[in-house]
Amino acid sequence: MATSEEFKNYILECLSSAYAGEISGFTCRKMMGEYLLYKNGILFGGIYDDRFSRKASRRKRKVCNAAGNSI
Repeated sequence: MATSEEFKNYILECLSSAYAGEISGFTCRKMMGEYLLYKNGILFGGIYDDRFSRKASRRKRKVCNAAGNSI
């Protein structure tokens, strides 16, 4: 099952709110019905089957904590 456009937009909105509305530097690339997520050109996660996944690291954990783990 491919990820829906609505779910992708929801994730991007959540990431934007984690950065106080600043979405600059975030990009996503569609690949085979799913999305790869980048921040400033560095891959940090993806959206697969309407589920958000991120690479585990201390830096990435900060993003999720800033968003209140709502993403």
